[in-house]
Formats: sequence, structure tokens, C-alpha cells
Amino acid sequence: MATEWHRIIGVTHAPMGLARRDRLFDEHIRILGNRMVTQDWNEPLMVTITEGEVNAAIWSMARYMAPGLDQLPMDFFADCRRELAPWLAPQFDAILKGGAMLRTFKEGLIILLRKNRDSDNALDYRPITLLQSCCHVFAKMLTIRVQLGLQTLVRDTQQGFVKSRLLERSVTLMQAVLHERYNDTSEHADEAAAVILLDFMKEYDTLDRKFLLVLRNFGFAVDLVALIERRHDDTTARFAVNGELSTEVMIRSGIR
Repeated sequence: MATEWHRIIGVTHAPMGLARRDRLFDEHIRILGNRMVTQDWNEPLMVTITEGEVNAAIWSMARYMAPGLDQLPMDFFADCRRELAPWLAPQFDAILKGGAMLRTFKEGLIILLRKNRDSDNALDYRPITLLQSCCHVFAKMLTIRVQLGLQTLVRDTQQGFVKSRLLERSVTLMQAVLHERYNDTSEHADEAAAVILLDFMKEYDTLDRKFLLVLRNFGFAVDLVALIERRHDDTTARFAVNGELSTEVMIRSGIR
């Protein structure tokens, strides 16, 4: 399993160099001013992390989240959040301010879920990377901060990963559009609207991590972009198959 999947997640999938990509982005993509990150949004992203923030992040997370290699579940963090927050806050703040990323934040445990039936082809299984709960708390705290202005940045046609948005809205909108076009008798069949399903093979697993740097083009704070880049540098994982752990492998693509 580890050998087969490492051919996908253990290499980069960049179609071109970073310099050329930046040049093409500047030449062909224009970000409207009302979709840029403002200074008023940027400043709160990098302020000192408080115990209250850590406590709130832990409290907002599901208790049943599967743990990573340390096997400490979110139940432990939820039950002990008042004791853990005073210790975690300065640790997280040091990382936010440019300190070394905890090595445990970069270690993952990959389990494989079968899609349909048993198969001897490793790629017929879906890899799920389990990170340590402490890493999830740190990421959740950053997510809460970013959510404060995300509705301005992400258009209202995207529902995923934006607070208070529901997938049902897109489904309802699509049904309404299809109903209207279906009943438009003046439209020729050759000009009728069509629905196209695009599915990128292994899209999350093959994402080139340097693409995350596009955040700079939207005006996110340089320090925040650097933090996200550091979170994805030198990441590793072990595969768990039939109760056995593989040796540690480098992970060079995909997001965490």
C-alpha cells in the first residue's frame, strides 16, 4: 500500500516552475479590489494567541475525531481544555510568530478506506491522513480567525468550507436554473444548457503545495502565508494496514 501510494503523494505534481506560474498568474488573472484581503482583516490574523481562543477552538471541535500517531483523542482535549489551554496558547503563539513548527505537527497516520469492495489494487482505496489532535486544535484556531472575512473572499456560489453556507443552496439554485431552461420553448436544442460533471483524479492527493502561495496574490499577510507553507514542509506519514505500520515516508503533495 505505502509503495503504491507513495508514487502519488510522495512526489510533486507541479506542471511548471514557480516563477513561470507566478508570471502567468500576473498576466492572465485579475483579482478584483473588493475580493482582496484588507488590512483590517489581516491584522487580527496574526495577533497574540490567547487561552480563550485555544479553549474556544477545542470546544468547537467534534469529540469523535480519530487521533493521529499519539492516539490522544479529542475527548482528552475537550475534557482537559481548561488545563491545556494555558500551556498550549504560548506554544501556538510561538509558532505563529515564526518559531519552529512542532515535529509532531508534520507526522501523519494514513488509513485506507475501501471505496466499493475488497481489491488488491492499492489505488482502489481512499487514503485518509489522521493528524494529532494538538495539530487539529492549532489549525482550527487559525480557521476561526480566517473565517471572519472569508465570505468576502469566496463567492456565494461556493458553499463548502465557508461558515453559515449550506450545500442545499447550490442544489436548489441548480434545480431552478434547469427548470427554467427546460421550460424555455424558444430555445433550440443545440443551444440548450448542459450539466457537466468534472472530477479531477486524486485531486486532493496530487495538489501541488506551492499553489497555496496564491494566497499572497489575494493580499494575505506574508507571515500567515509563510506559516501555512511551513506546515506543509517536510511532512511525513506512516500507513496503517491490517494493524501494521509502514516505515515513515515523505509526503510532498496534497493538503493538510
